[in-house]
Amino acid sequence: MAKTTTKKLPAKKGGAGTSVDELSLLASANKEMEDVERAKTGSQNSFITLVKGNSGILDKNNPSYIKGVKTLDYAIGSKKLPLGKELDATIVGMFKVYAEVTQKDSNNDMAKTVQFWMPDDAVQFPVTPGNNFDRQLPNGNVLQPCHWVFLYLHDNPEVEDALLSFRSKGNSVYTALEKTVKAESSSVTELRFKITNQGLANEKYKKTDYYPRFEITGRNYKLTEDGKVTKTKDSKVDAETLKEILTRQNKLLETYQGMKMIAKKNIAQIAGVPGRAALPPSKSSYADDEDEAVNF
Repeated sequence: MAKTTTKKLPAKKGGAGTSVDELSLLASANKEMEDVERAKTGSQNSFITLVKGNSGILDKNNPSYIKGVKTLDYAIGSKKLPLGKELDATIVGMFKVYAEVTQKDSNNDMAKTVQFWMPDDAVQFPVTPGNNFDRQLPNGNVLQPCHWVFLYLHDNPEVEDALLSFRSKGNSVYTALEKTVKAESSSVTELRFKITNQGLANEKYKKTDYYPRFEITGRNYKLTEDGKVTKTKDSKVDAETLKEILTRQNKLLETYQGMKMIAKKNIAQIAGVPGRAALPPSKSSYADDEDEAVNF
């Protein structure tokens, strides 16, 4: 058997040289710490937008413009990626989070999302008067519950963090989807969906609002009671694709539960406990396409 040697990078004058293994260990350790720092302001995933008629994505003079996109198409604004009227997708993660949004200064202003919170941290603050869902922060911002649905896009597998987000009335669409998933599978990745759109009447404003519509088109596999993955008659995925789907699901669960997707907050500091300074209102905000994506 040939002897295996560790490559060394060129040494500094008078130095002993640095191995690739040493650098790998250091880089990996740094990445773990960096992941925690990145999570402190929330996810920077590829939000999928259901494009509305007034979206900047349709305006050639707007920086958000994406060529070829039409009203009620799906698109990922941050990647300038058109996705068309239908998504062929497998769900790889479904999570509840809270969005911290600024207060509107006037009726013409749009509330901006400044960061995201884990539910366990958000419930430390009281619900706003007359509202059973939103929660008030000392800095004047409000925490609004929202739900994230991460997708494996079969026509765009290179997008590893595709995400649909539901807030306000859109949460009822998520609830219906969650009910379907639980009734039809033991794991979300078993099912394959066609995602189009649906119009729901908004009686308050006398208009129709549009939301994603999920239709089961088949199964990727069936998980038996003894934990075996079995192929089904309508399965269209090969073993390598299924492995990638399950790997992404595993990674998402680990990052969410390990609070690397959204970091744990310092509640005492934010609440202004005596001896600590309360946080000022955040000045950061998410791009318009992301805000649009989370406000169906």
